[in-house]
Amino acid sequence: GVSFFSFILAIWLIFFLAYPIEFASVRSLLPLLENKIPAILKGAYAMTFTVIGFEIIYIIYPFVKDKEKVNKYVHLGLLMTTILYLLVMLVSITYFSEEQLTKTIWATLSILSIVRFPFIERFEFIAICFWMLIILPNLCLFVWSAYRGIQRLVKISATKFVWIFSLLIFLLTISIQTRNQINTFNDKMAMVAFYIVFVYPILLYIVAMIKKKFTSNKEQIE
Repeated sequence: GVSFFSFILAIWLIFFLAYPIEFASVRSLLPLLENKIPAILKGAYAMTFTVIGFEIIYIIYPFVKDKEKVNKYVHLGLLMTTILYLLVMLVSITYFSEEQLTKTIWATLSILSIVRFPFIERFEFIAICFWMLIILPNLCLFVWSAYRGIQRLVKISATKFVWIFSLLIFLLTISIQTRNQINTFNDKMAMVAFYIVFVYPILLYIVAMIKKKFTSNKEQIE
């Protein structure tokens, strides 16, 4: 329910990306296909911290009733998310210069700061408030997932776990104050997330296939 209403109440922010298109320069996208494959893969690796979140499907999937039907909707959701990332990236690259992008901390928020209305001057303040609606379902889903994982290891009530988990997250957030600390934390999290989200499932799949093969061979021998 939180995910549904956060999507409905926050999707309108996408339309305000049309404002910077007036000042965009398509030449910033040229030349195309200039970089080699290793450079493209390095850029994809740098996007790890941005795109992580879909791994929540691994924990939600066992609770889905119609597992045969869920694949289509999962892939459509991931496709829409990827299109939104692509749209924001294209608008940012064409609106900012290369030097501005290297120095701008919150590029999306800076883009929304050019939106002006006769009755409101700082539209980005409203955008920040509505951005909480985007973050809230992520927090709910990850807290729920963390609880499901911990519950497999130790017996703990949901209420007690939420209080302990929230306190730990709160202490962690107040300990990170400078922008350099935030960047370092994001880089470390991206590196850990890359191996957990992308590498670990592949290893599990290989192990499962090997186990399945040996099990089938053993059954045939018996």
